[in-house]
Amino acid sequence: MKSILWLVFFTLVFPSISSATTVTMGNVAGKAGDTITVPITVDVPGDIAAATFTVHYDAAVLSLNSVESSFFAAFSEQWNLITPLPNPLPPDEVTVEGTVYNQPLLHNTQSNTTLLSGVRVQTGATQSILFNLLFTIQPDAVLTSSAISLSPTVLNNSTLGYSSDGEEIPVLTGRLPGEADLALAYPALPVSFVDGSIVVILDVDGDSIDDAWEYAYFPDDLSQLSATRDYDNDGYTDLQEYLNSLAGLDADGLQWDPRNTQNAPDQNGYVPPGQGKFWIMIMPAIQAGASQD
Repeated sequence: MKSILWLVFFTLVFPSISSATTVTMGNVAGKAGDTITVPITVDVPGDIAAATFTVHYDAAVLSLNSVESSFFAAFSEQWNLITPLPNPLPPDEVTVEGTVYNQPLLHNTQSNTTLLSGVRVQTGATQSILFNLLFTIQPDAVLTSSAISLSPTVLNNSTLGYSSDGEEIPVLTGRLPGEADLALAYPALPVSFVDGSIVVILDVDGDSIDDAWEYAYFPDDLSQLSATRDYDNDGYTDLQEYLNSLAGLDADGLQWDPRNTQNAPDQNGYVPPGQGKFWIMIMPAIQAGASQD
């Protein structure tokens, strides 16, 4: 009976977390040797108090340099979220097994995987990016699309209270304010994963456009396209058209093609940078920011 009452209470207090939160790994392109940022985002950030999961990638293609997160901000920033403000304030850093942490953020890399974990003192976040992963594409990486996937983390450290047979850690947890029982205070949230990828491009001519994409339109002639040229005069540079092609089709469902104007500005919905309603709305804000510099 208590279980039923608790379920009803939980559903009434937290109706927004009845559906799964989607955790999405970004899709990014870069050349061998580049350092790139891959975001991990969520579609419903406001319910999240903690996140723990494992990132899988090919270490022959990628090496992880660091992990950043403003979602799980520094201790000094998070104390300011507490009402009333603690007096005195808790410490700004914590030392665990000789390592000093100034924010509740942990990443542990082993071979082709990295464990990520972060904690907030309160829910209610509005930003969608949980983590930014800074990868370097290995200098000898060849043209390929390398998958990056996410999974729950399984721990078997009995010293820390986990089963020696392995215990799956909740990917996302919420928080019930005022609940003294820790087993109930941080309920697991339903979650789904969307995997991402790193596209390693070959760029002999140094224009940041994948040579294979250039050759598809101009066989054996890399000189026709460049980062700054607009071969078909449609308002987008050749580089912009290539980057757009990585995201999929245009608004009309057409392939991005640097050779013709089928996506020209006078066609259905295609607006080059610097034109259209969005630019008109954002330009005053840019000008205001520039005037303060």
